[in-house]
Amino acid sequence: MAELAIKIGGRGTAKDQDIIHAFNDLAIRWWNAMMICRDYQPDLLQVWREKTFSCRFDRISRTEYRRTVIVTGKNRVIGLEPNEFGEYVHMQEFVDGNPGRFFGEAGNETWFGGDRDYSSKAMDAVWAAIEAAGPYRETDFRLFPAGSGDLKAHLFLRVDDFDDATRRELEEPDLDAAGKVVAYRKRRANWRKLPVFTSVLKTQIDDPRQSVDIRSQLQVQLASIVEVKSLVD
Repeated sequence: MAELAIKIGGRGTAKDQDIIHAFNDLAIRWWNAMMICRDYQPDLLQVWREKTFSCRFDRISRTEYRRTVIVTGKNRVIGLEPNEFGEYVHMQEFVDGNPGRFFGEAGNETWFGGDRDYSSKAMDAVWAAIEAAGPYRETDFRLFPAGSGDLKAHLFLRVDDFDDATRRELEEPDLDAAGKVVAYRKRRANWRKLPVFTSVLKTQIDDPRQSVDIRSQLQVQLASIVEVKSLVD
């Protein structure tokens, strides 16, 4: 399943019914896994990074670290002097940082970087680690983790799943011939036209004081509500 986060009301740059975010099933898996590893089981944060980054870095001295490509296991040491690939240590790497990036004892840190991998395979590995380490089960985290403020400002609507190309299309701005942004979003989700949204329900959704969440009761087809605004206005 997938979800759309749809703007409620016309205040600000985005207009009423603009598709602010489009979360496909893979993105929902990613957000929930990241939330658990970051907020609920921080001991799994290193696992999260190891499963979603391509490289592991291990400090081996004050001025050297070893970079390992996780998939292949190939590694090389990088120090102050450029190696045959022109790589060298930027000392700022050992000065800056935050607890969410570096792991291990001072002087023996490990961190992760390189290309990010948010594929289904990577998410399978992350969720397997989460379920092996504690009480959290992916079956209990099927919705995007929207907070109360999110639900007041947006209608979160469940739709059929879509790929990343469609996600980018749904979130793209409207551009003129010169490439200048003329509207925050090119497309909107016209949920107001659907009979299932009664006048009472619309009033509740439009009330900025209420957090309305209908995702467990309702799902619609993406094609039934998405409109290119320039073609219908």
